[in-house]
Amino acid sequence: MDLPQVEDFPFGSFPEFLESLEYHRAHPATSVGEYRRLARSRLAARALSSHRLYIDTNHWTHLRDAYLGRARDPRYVEVLRLLEGLVEASTLVVPFSDQLVEETCHQGDPQTRRATAEIIDRLTRGVTLIGWETRKVQEVRHWVGALLEGQPAVPLDSVWATVYNAFGLLDWEISHPDKAFAAAFLKAVEDLVDQVGFRGMIDKLGHNAKAVVGGRDLADKLTGYKSTIWSNQGSFEEIFREEALSYFDSVLTDLPAEVIEEFKRLPHGKDLDEGPRIVANVKRAFLACEQLELHPTSLPGLRIIAGGHSRIRSDQGRGFKPGDGADLFHAAAAIPYCNAFLTDRSMRHLLTTPPTDLAGLYGCTVLATVDEAIQHLTCLGA
Repeated sequence: MDLPQVEDFPFGSFPEFLESLEYHRAHPATSVGEYRRLARSRLAARALSSHRLYIDTNHWTHLRDAYLGRARDPRYVEVLRLLEGLVEASTLVVPFSDQLVEETCHQGDPQTRRATAEIIDRLTRGVTLIGWETRKVQEVRHWVGALLEGQPAVPLDSVWATVYNAFGLLDWEISHPDKAFAAAFLKAVEDLVDQVGFRGMIDKLGHNAKAVVGGRDLADKLTGYKSTIWSNQGSFEEIFREEALSYFDSVLTDLPAEVIEEFKRLPHGKDLDEGPRIVANVKRAFLACEQLELHPTSLPGLRIIAGGHSRIRSDQGRGFKPGDGADLFHAAAAIPYCNAFLTDRSMRHLLTTPPTDLAGLYGCTVLATVDEAIQHLTCLGA
């Protein structure tokens, strides 16, 4: 893309951005790639050296109200106090995700939306997970690499980014006749999020006003779609196999050439040249691993999303409820990458009981009440 004029850039009027731009124009030695690598390495170290507590949207809303001095439940005032103390001591980080960013940006009231953003800036310490669309592909690629090397693992350090990632502005590549200016511009963009924060972004960009399908309508569509496609519900194991294979179809679309070459290293893959055949071979490898119980902690997004869908489908008469989809996306961000997850009782039951005891698999503590949150944070600070 062409380099935008400074006055047209969404944050170009921020003094912090202009100051950073001038600094990098005067100090051009570090390349954009190296600058990005160092910045994200520092961010990952910040996340991984701290206790990571992921909080779902409902609890964030209560914390925002406590911050505004109008707590509906006075216990959240204590939760907020404990959180701020632990964050100030660098003991705790409260990571954000693109799902939470989207839900925050859809708050209709500017005052409460801004207050939520201010709380985010205070508690996240700038840490978020890379966007779901990128993360789910990365997890599959990581699993393929682990399968080829015999060393399965959850890719902890590569999933951390700034909240800027959630706005789709993380990895700009621009062209401009003045290469030095373009490089300085990109490095200033990299600095921007720490200088401006989430509050500054939503103040400048406004909230995302596009229409969102109602939770109940979406739940009804999911229930209807899955019951139409798979009329015979079957056991959890049978449904999970269907959901997992469908998950690969949704993830492995429009594969770049380098990914195809990587996946061709799987068994039976060296002569595969077409995308659908590559995806079929990935599915074959996955089924073989499941049969042999290999790599049980790899593919966390698949295990949480497909596993959650399978648990709901195998519970006859339940169907999908409003909030199920968002809750599973929160769980996919929290369970593999955080030490604790503050959610509700329904999601805790799904994540901590067979056959989807994923919290135990990944070593994440699931909290479901404000009293549990207070106890957890108090013990953390002791």
